[in-house]
Amino acid sequence: MLRVGGRIFSDDVIKRLSETIQKEPCLSRRKLSRLVCEWMDWRNQAGRLQEMSCRKALLELDRRKEINLPKVNRHYAFQKVNKPAEAPPIAEVSCELAELGDVEIIRVTTRFHSKLWRSMLEAHHYLGSGPLCGAQLRYLVRSEYYGWIGGLSYSACARRVESRDEWIGWTEEARKRNHTFVINNSRYLIAPTVRVKCLASHVLAKCQTRLVDDWERVYKYRPVLLETYVERGRFSGSCYRAANWKYVGGTEGRGRKGTGATVKDVYVMPLQKEMAGGVVLLCRWQSTCSPKSGTKRASGLDRSGTWRNKIGRCTIDLKTFRNDRYVL
Repeated sequence: MLRVGGRIFSDDVIKRLSETIQKEPCLSRRKLSRLVCEWMDWRNQAGRLQEMSCRKALLELDRRKEINLPKVNRHYAFQKVNKPAEAPPIAEVSCELAELGDVEIIRVTTRFHSKLWRSMLEAHHYLGSGPLCGAQLRYLVRSEYYGWIGGLSYSACARRVESRDEWIGWTEEARKRNHTFVINNSRYLIAPTVRVKCLASHVLAKCQTRLVDDWERVYKYRPVLLETYVERGRFSGSCYRAANWKYVGGTEGRGRKGTGATVKDVYVMPLQKEMAGGVVLLCRWQSTCSPKSGTKRASGLDRSGTWRNKIGRCTIDLKTFRNDRYVL
C-alpha cells in the first residue's frame, strides 16, 4: 500500500495496474489514467475524473519502479512549446486610482483572453505564466480608460506548509481531506508601467468578491481560504497587507517538489467570517446532520457559514466542533 499524490494505492490496485499494462502494452497513458480513476472512484467535487492528478501519480509509481508504464507513442498539441504571443502594448500610467475609470476583472474563458493573459505574464512576471497546478481560474485586469493593465490566477494550494497549517490548526487527517478548500493566488501582475497608488490592493479585493462564486460555478464547491507566497527580498507584500491579508510566517525554502527554492512569506485571507481567528477550517459532513441518511457528499459552505449538500442544509458552528466526530 502506497500514498501517492494524496491517494492510497492499495496492493490490489498496483497489481491490477501491472496486469493491465502487460495485457495491453499499446494502451495510452491517457486511457490508463481514466481506468485507474474509475477503479478508485477518483473524482473532483464536480464529479469529473481526476485524470491529470492520476497521471502524475502513475509517473511517480513508475519512478519508484512499482509499475512499468508503456512508452509514449504519441505527442499532443499541448506538449508543443509554442512561442508566446506578443504582449499587448500597455500604457504608461501614473495617476490616482479614480482616474483609471472602472477597473474591470475579467475571467479568462476564451482563447483570445487566454493568449492575452499568457503573453502578459510571460512578458512581465518573473515566474512567467506557468505551469499552474491543479484546479485553476485566471483573470485579466482592464482599466476603462487605459486598457489592459494586469492579470491574476488562482490554483491548487500547496499540500503542506508548516506556518499555514499551524495557523489553521487542522490535524494531519483534516489537511489530507480538506486541502482542496484552500486555493492559492499563484500569479499576480500589475504591469510595471502602471504606477497607481492603492491599485494592487483594490484589484485583490475586487477579484475576491467574485472568486468564490466563480470557483463554485466551475468546480462545484466553495473555497474557504486563500493563500499566497511572496518572495522575500524581492517583494514586500504591502498590497496583500493593505487588502487585509494576514501574514502567518515563512516557508522553509524547499519548494513544491522539495528540491529547493527561495524563502517566501506566507499570507492568508479567510473567505468565511468564522475563520478570521484561524480557529478552524472545515468540518466533515455527518449524516446525522441531515433528515435523510446516506447522502454525505457536500458542495461546500455558503456565505452564512452553513454547510450545503444536495438535499438541504446543516448549520455548523465552526468555532465549537473540535472533537473526534469532526475532522478539523
